[in-house]
Amino acid sequence: MMNGGFLARLLVLVTASCVAACGGDMEARIGGGGTGAPMAVGLGTVSGFGSVIVNGESYDDSSALAFVDERPDQATPIPVSAIRLGMQIGIEHQSLLISKATVAAEVIGPVTSVAASGLTVLGQTVRVNADPARPTVFDGLSMLSDLTIGSIVEVHGQRAANQDILATRIELKPSGHRAVRVAGTVANLAGRTFMIGGLVINADAAAVVPANAALANGQRVAVWTDANYSGGALAASVVRIGGPVIPDRAMVALDGVIAEFQSVAAFTLAGVAVDASAAQFVGGTASDLATGRAVRIRGTFGSTLRAERVEFLHAQHAEVHLNGFVTDFIDASRNFKVRGAVVRVSTQTNYEGGMASNLGDGVHVKLEGALVNGVVDVSRLEFLPAAAGMQRVLFGNIAGPVITAADGTRTFRLFGQPAEIRTTTATGFKQGSASDLGPGRSIKVKGELQGTQFVAEEIQFMDNANDPVTFELEGVATSVMPGSVLVDGRLVDLVPTTVYVRDGSPVAASELANGSVVEISAVRVGSSLIAVQVEIKTPAPGAFTVRGIVSERAPSSMEFRVGSQRVSVAGNPQIIPASRTLADIRNGTDLEVTGTVADGLLTATRVRFR
Repeated sequence: MMNGGFLARLLVLVTASCVAACGGDMEARIGGGGTGAPMAVGLGTVSGFGSVIVNGESYDDSSALAFVDERPDQATPIPVSAIRLGMQIGIEHQSLLISKATVAAEVIGPVTSVAASGLTVLGQTVRVNADPARPTVFDGLSMLSDLTIGSIVEVHGQRAANQDILATRIELKPSGHRAVRVAGTVANLAGRTFMIGGLVINADAAAVVPANAALANGQRVAVWTDANYSGGALAASVVRIGGPVIPDRAMVALDGVIAEFQSVAAFTLAGVAVDASAAQFVGGTASDLATGRAVRIRGTFGSTLRAERVEFLHAQHAEVHLNGFVTDFIDASRNFKVRGAVVRVSTQTNYEGGMASNLGDGVHVKLEGALVNGVVDVSRLEFLPAAAGMQRVLFGNIAGPVITAADGTRTFRLFGQPAEIRTTTATGFKQGSASDLGPGRSIKVKGELQGTQFVAEEIQFMDNANDPVTFELEGVATSVMPGSVLVDGRLVDLVPTTVYVRDGSPVAASELANGSVVEISAVRVGSSLIAVQVEIKTPAPGAFTVRGIVSERAPSSMEFRVGSQRVSVAGNPQIIPASRTLADIRNGTDLEVTGTVADGLLTATRVRFR
């Protein structure tokens, strides 16, 4: 199996030749016949990154094509790195090799009300999951109170018996996001007007797919439009009716919350009808089955899912496993990200191969922890060693003496790191010089492992109060005030010297508004983050940005990976800074690449060295 598998541990796996559309909109078209291992499909909630682990198996995503099912008649290609914790996802795989992954939200649109335990979006009641085994992930916000009326959000989750959405993910979208989407059950149908939840939908001018399908009460549909929506009835542009069906004799494993419980032989889980009258029960008995109970079911599908095993999922925090490079790191007292998931360390975190002072952007880690209030509380974090010949970064405090050779080069070690660090006559320095190297100094070292030594190409001092390090924060702005702004739940102070630009040109501070996509350069002063520059971005339609570490880069090759995303630089992309060239891209280089995606390949229009 190739390393660097990305997607997710799925809470639901359907092993069959296609997947049920009940409860989800990821349509699978699986070909029959041929030879080799049968195709299998999974449907469920993203709950971790690294290799894809489902029912104890690890899956390889190195050849995966990824899509988002926002417009119901036209799935959009996305980078695999755009798949995030808490999303509802469908995968197709063969012999543990994923060929296709599709994510789909239950609702995308403006917020019309916010309460302590939920919100209303496009007439849909969204509930933050109180069950710690199935928690809600927040992205772009740290709590519901960060949202305002009119904020655009994307919500993933399953429907409860009363049609409320039990959210597995709530993501803040930019204010310029026009498309709205809702998936759910048709009610109160009159002609081509119907309701989903509290939203009235008019489909008179909509394209209906399949073309020969007719609307009916009780059907599951997905509705979309990119016309401006300002409230009231939604004029649909596209309505998709129904979806694939689980074939007879398919082996199914399914996690979810029971809805519409009638009896042991008749209840619904994630939209699938279940008969558990002949099942073995684990962690409870048949009498414990009830609406709202979280269970995992295995069985065979006929007209219903005939359960062979029912496991009760008791109230304990969901365990998340992540394997990837650290991003958005400022210091160990604040949240940061690994593979796009927000994580935090504490005095209870058990470190292997390093310590908290060794954390920083670009450091490769493997971690596990409980998902609590949308953040992974890290219980165990392992620093993964640098591979020989691959550019990497190390962080930490200098331990013991710094030995100076006759030619002025130095050797020393960092607390928590096994490799000896050696400078050369070509080593560059930032925020200091070679003479500033000394015990206790906090530094960042960029270089590569050569034998038993880590050879430094560049050393940056992280503790120079007279020349502080600049940190980059990216996301959607919320809670904009004259003197502060929240970005991804982190407070940044705005001061009179803060510079504002939009797409490279200076603008007034008043241009910054809730919902703006921003990139903020900030310095740390005490416990505060002070904005040096706020760049307000205008996202290009159809463009995607991936950030990560380069791998699989062969000499003179125009294709490689950034994180787990295949990237091509054959189209002469813009290079930032201009002093760099494509020849400077090496395995281990930290890049931000913007471009378009087709057939799983991101063709770069801009490459920025980080």
